[in-house]
Amino acid sequence: MKALGWNCRGICNTSTVRALRAHLKGHHPEIIFLSETKADEVRMEKVRKSIGFTDMKVISSNGRAGGLCMMWLDSVKVNVIEFDDHIIAIEIIDGVCDWVLVGFYGPPYAVKRKGVWENLSAFLESVKGPWAWKEEIRGSECVKLYRKQHNTRRALKKWNKEVFGYCQTRISNLMQQIQEIQKKENSEENFKIEASLQSELNEWLLRNEVMWRQKSRETWLREGDKNSKFFHLSTVIRRRRNAINIIKSDGGEWITEKKRIREHFQAKFIEHFSEEEVEFPPDLEGLVPHSITTEENEELCRIPTPQEIKKALFDMPTLKAPRPRRLLPEVNNSSIVLIPKIPNPTSVNHFRPISLCNVVYKTIAKILVARIRPLLHKLISPCQSAFIPGRWIAENGVIVHEMLHSFKKRKVKNGLMAIKLDLQKAYDRVNWNFLQAVLRNFGFNDIFVGWIMECITSVSYALLINGGKTKSFIPSRGLRQGDPLFPYLFILSQDILSRIIENQFNGGGLSGVKASIGSPAITHVMYADDIVMFSKATRNEASNLNHCIEKYCKWSGQLAQALPTYTMSIFEVPKKICENLDAVTRRFWWNPKTPSGRFLAWKSWDALCLPKKDGGLGFRKNKNFNKALLAKLAWMVVSNRNSICMKLVRSKYKVRGDWLFKDPVKNSSPLWRAIEKTKKLITKGACFFVGDGTSINVWKDPWIPWLQDFKARPKNDNDQQFPIMVSSLIDSNSHCWKQELLEQLFDSTTKEAINKITIPLRPRNDKIVWLLEKNGLFSVKSAYNLCQNLPNTNQNAVEWSKIWKLKAHERSKMFLWRIAANVLPTKDLLAKRVGNMDTLCNLCNEEVETCSHLFFKCNVARAIWYGCKWSLRSDEINVNRNEEIVKIVIDPPWKLPKESREQVSLQMIITLEAIWNLRNQITHNGGEINLISTIKGIEARVQEFLLSQELPPQHIHMDVTKWSTPPPNVVKLNVDAAILRNHSTLAVIARNDKGEVLKAWAKQSKCCDPLQAETSAILWALQLAASESFMHIIIEGDAKEGSK
Repeated sequence: MKALGWNCRGICNTSTVRALRAHLKGHHPEIIFLSETKADEVRMEKVRKSIGFTDMKVISSNGRAGGLCMMWLDSVKVNVIEFDDHIIAIEIIDGVCDWVLVGFYGPPYAVKRKGVWENLSAFLESVKGPWAWKEEIRGSECVKLYRKQHNTRRALKKWNKEVFGYCQTRISNLMQQIQEIQKKENSEENFKIEASLQSELNEWLLRNEVMWRQKSRETWLREGDKNSKFFHLSTVIRRRRNAINIIKSDGGEWITEKKRIREHFQAKFIEHFSEEEVEFPPDLEGLVPHSITTEENEELCRIPTPQEIKKALFDMPTLKAPRPRRLLPEVNNSSIVLIPKIPNPTSVNHFRPISLCNVVYKTIAKILVARIRPLLHKLISPCQSAFIPGRWIAENGVIVHEMLHSFKKRKVKNGLMAIKLDLQKAYDRVNWNFLQAVLRNFGFNDIFVGWIMECITSVSYALLINGGKTKSFIPSRGLRQGDPLFPYLFILSQDILSRIIENQFNGGGLSGVKASIGSPAITHVMYADDIVMFSKATRNEASNLNHCIEKYCKWSGQLAQALPTYTMSIFEVPKKICENLDAVTRRFWWNPKTPSGRFLAWKSWDALCLPKKDGGLGFRKNKNFNKALLAKLAWMVVSNRNSICMKLVRSKYKVRGDWLFKDPVKNSSPLWRAIEKTKKLITKGACFFVGDGTSINVWKDPWIPWLQDFKARPKNDNDQQFPIMVSSLIDSNSHCWKQELLEQLFDSTTKEAINKITIPLRPRNDKIVWLLEKNGLFSVKSAYNLCQNLPNTNQNAVEWSKIWKLKAHERSKMFLWRIAANVLPTKDLLAKRVGNMDTLCNLCNEEVETCSHLFFKCNVARAIWYGCKWSLRSDEINVNRNEEIVKIVIDPPWKLPKESREQVSLQMIITLEAIWNLRNQITHNGGEINLISTIKGIEARVQEFLLSQELPPQHIHMDVTKWSTPPPNVVKLNVDAAILRNHSTLAVIARNDKGEVLKAWAKQSKCCDPLQAETSAILWALQLAASESFMHIIIEGDAKEGSK
């Protein structure tokens, strides 16, 4: 049944009636509700007849205001049960489930709304059974959202009480019915009833699982593991562990009474979030120049699009609660949970307050964050490394480590000092007025600043303690930990301290410390609220540094306290520690129940650490992973990363262009020695991208991607004695290689490889790239794979990747991997590994228990295969090795459609598991073989998995690529490249906004790499557009990577 509601705002107009007919034609409703008709019953009767509806109920308008009408067709049985100036309610009688449809129009004047809403609420309370309504609510979009959430909450509460809430009772009833049906004789009818009950039981178990997943907060609960006693217990244990049973007051008194504990915490937090007096100049002494442009402010203040809102909302976990109870009054209410900082906390300071923001507020905050983040790199000082896209946290650790290493090596007359500054409760003490001044001085628009301040000043807090909630209180300072905005607003406000220190440095009050001659002077580095400052150990500089800190604290409301200096180090992890970590992982994998002693490892550690596609499980060797992480620092050095950290180390250790191939320097820090060890690893993936060729040595530098070591091979060995730059091989006029010179200097393989390199038409600097990634950027993952020295695995007997791509439970895939890897402990394998023992199959006692016998040739296995849905005759399947078993499962040898093949694979893998479980039961527990129970279990597991994979129906859309004309006065150039054996062909075609072909071009290229050929085609299209004087162009192609 379809019902249509429309606020027509006057039905007397002929065009309105035509619009109504259009709506009816498009939707074919059986019931329509019209509000604000501005017509009487006579006029509405004419409208009813003209549109062909059978009957109606009319509330005439009051002059030119109001008016309601509900119409229906004769196919609908209707009783009118309520009507007045704002409501028409009808009962729909359909013979199965009668329900009530309410048409409602809210009054436009606030003074009348209360009475109307009270009447509506009273009516809805009196309705028995289901109901739906079409409302016209006057008010903001936020008001409408509140009404919808209110109605949804009420309906869900009723549904929970009457349908969902009695999960455990329904589960118990279903389990009892299943037990009763299993006691009856085996028959086709009983089997169907049992399968139906089992399916219903699985559905209720899933509902119960979702409920307890929310309560237990176990984010690692995986599908397929049904709700069990563990999750109930985990919830109870967590609540007991988080209880605060005793706390010490400021006077040293121990508080044990629950009520007094809550009162003590609330009093401390009210005091903690109360504003203290601050003084700061409105212009912040000119330290912060306006950095936000007019265009950027316009983007910041733009009304969010539906796509932005959806992305922000959908990025949040699905099981998060949308809000406490109501929307408008509590959209920015926060509940504070207390996370212990230490075991057995005894005071309020031992807890970290984390705010639980509402989903509606978080959606708003995430939209604002998405707009602020791209601007941070130009606003925040380079000394800050936290929360800023493009900066790496570890770099400031490197700076501190190298500075302290220099402290030990250098002899300075007055000494040097490093101070670790700790800001007490830094996030919670941020003064709101100071933050507002900072934002305005950076140049943020007043509208955007107003939005930000509304987010942080409209908050109210309530503490969650011992299962209860304290009374709400309103803070007057501080940022919420848990608010998406808080880290970015904090580093913006803290950047003022950085600017105060820099201003003192520029004025000569601070000299900073240089790690070496020529390196930049470092005054301080920051990571969020952690600050380390460096200066000469003189009374004057110490006084000036203290003045900077005091000024910042006076302005911002922060409270500083100095802690002993410590070294934030980044070291090469010792080999023994890495081996111990690997040993812990190995033991956990093979024998998790015993913490010590010998154990049987069925596969070597090296084999387990292979990638999954090569037959391993992808475990990481800690030594190689540590090496790959250090290689990232080495890559930053090589690629001339522009950061304070890299400037410091390059200057300190005199890094030049040939650093990769030079011997390690002496007397370096432990960190630099660790970085130096990764140079050989870097040379396996680093290669120059030829620009103008002026900085690339032809014989020494890696610059030819297709050759071993990426280095050129000379025609004559004597040629290597003469240094030549790549620029001398390029004809600057034609932007081509000098073929005669190539022929003279290089062997044929090198010459062919050089000709594949495209020379840019416009001069650009040479750049080093990482060839193991398509984007040319270094990645720890690819560096780790280099460390592994993976063997050539092209001749694998098993297609390992297909195992992990099967549509089956992960446990089943792991079982199939054990068969493929020959680590399934059959009796035959145990005898080979352990020694003399009985090897006969326990199911048939006839032959040696191998995988091929147990799963296919054993009489019991044959009976199980034949008794299952597909009635397979396993004796006709020729398998003698484990690899053949796996191949049959992942690629069934029968001609079947794709979906049927997937189901056969699923059936086979579950059957293999069932046979193995039956074997284990008989071997370890004894008893009789129950084939019927085993076969039923297989079918139930297959159905359970298939049901768990069912997705909501979606409209299937075939993404057919169709060429479209460009906008007026725009030329569209379509590009493509075809790769042949020794060359490629590039093609470009230009069309105008009418689809007419203006011109077409084609040429051959020496590029044989698909990505390079596609990008060459795009570059050529740009050159052609320039030569043809096309002013406005669109370039279109089918290479997604090339367009980047």
